[in-house]
Amino acid sequence: MKNTIPVFGIPFANLTLEEAVDHCEALVSERTPRHLLTANVDFLDCCERDPEQRRLILGGDGVFCDGMPLVWASRLFGSRPLPERVAGSDLVPRLLERCAARGLSVYFFGSDPETLDTVQTRLASQFPSLKVAGTASPPVGQMEDWDNEAFVKSIREARPDVLLVALGFPKQDAWIRRFRDRLGVPLSIGIGASLDFIAGKQRRSPRWMQRTGLEWLWRLATDPRRLAGRYWRDFGALGRATARQAAWEIVRRLPVLFPRRESRTALLNGLRLNGARTVTFGCDGRISETGREDAGAFVCDLSGIETAGPEVTDSLVNLAARALREGKPLAFFSPSARLRFWLRGSGLGELFPVVESPLALKALFGEQRRALPVPHSCVSRQMATVEAAALEVAGAAAFPGSSPIRLDMGGVPRLCRRRFDWLKQMDQTFSRRGIALKVEHASPPVADQLILFGGRQFIE
Repeated sequence: MKNTIPVFGIPFANLTLEEAVDHCEALVSERTPRHLLTANVDFLDCCERDPEQRRLILGGDGVFCDGMPLVWASRLFGSRPLPERVAGSDLVPRLLERCAARGLSVYFFGSDPETLDTVQTRLASQFPSLKVAGTASPPVGQMEDWDNEAFVKSIREARPDVLLVALGFPKQDAWIRRFRDRLGVPLSIGIGASLDFIAGKQRRSPRWMQRTGLEWLWRLATDPRRLAGRYWRDFGALGRATARQAAWEIVRRLPVLFPRRESRTALLNGLRLNGARTVTFGCDGRISETGREDAGAFVCDLSGIETAGPEVTDSLVNLAARALREGKPLAFFSPSARLRFWLRGSGLGELFPVVESPLALKALFGEQRRALPVPHSCVSRQMATVEAAALEVAGAAAFPGSSPIRLDMGGVPRLCRRRFDWLKQMDQTFSRRGIALKVEHASPPVADQLILFGGRQFIE
């Protein structure tokens, strides 16, 4: 989704409720499997406890803002405010009404059988023309223990236009993401407790509480045993996110007393990263992209800027979401200390590698993912450069799509003891991280010397 407003690192759709329903209908007409989420403050807590949940949110095809505190945060910190809250409990009835009017079929997955029966009965009287393609209620427990093949087969045979999954976050959205392409449903949405509201198991708060952002208080009063602990965690997550954003707003406005002397952009441009598409952020605020459209990775070049306003940080969040949607690796190249602060606070620094060395970047995303070249001489500074690059590659190896550690010894005519000791030291460093170090393109004399010195594991 192009028109988004990131809040606390989550790219929310810049849509009103009515526009959200129109957007859902447009996605159905495209007949391509899409996944939409409705995110509230509880999602922030989930992202803090497990960074992979942020990856799940960013990788969706759109996120609606289901929380007034998040709308208020967009007005307080963002360059553009979100127009309004798009709650799943408001979106689902409007979407079902639109499906009934357009002749679109719906499949309900989740909740319990009694709730699903009540929902169908009430919808039959409220929207007589609504086509319910089917329902399914998985058992309580981990989704790995379910008969997922039977569920997928049932949904595929029903061929619904819209799939509404009511399992709660993150289970509902993780299930959609895992089986979305196999299901073949044009639009899948995680809707949380929306079916409970339709069935009458839970009552919506008065309108004035919804408009003023106090619906959480109503829900807490009606179900304190279940929601008290959750809301306590949510308030903590919201407070921490607000504090981080406030700290960033102060940091980014501070004068730059010691700017970086050397621009690394020229080094990056000289790498010939044919395997990646480079997105460059200039000091004049301009953003440019170079490289093939079908490149297998993204490199975000931040070497030309010291700090960033909302426009740049919003672009970084959208770039991260784009990379996850397209299933491509992404690396942030040479961010300043301030931008590193923002990357950590936004959670993007936990999802993608931050690379400082052009040599490491070439090994990760260069043409044919080349290995790190071992220097011809035993100059300490050259070895330190390769070692620093190898450490960055090792750090990136923890992220999906990154290359393992490989050293190219094609230009080394012989192996002295000093160079071998350097290899052993690097190997010990990476072994503690569970990463193997391998040597390639070693000449026969070098391979013999490796075996002689006791380094057979490097070439096997």
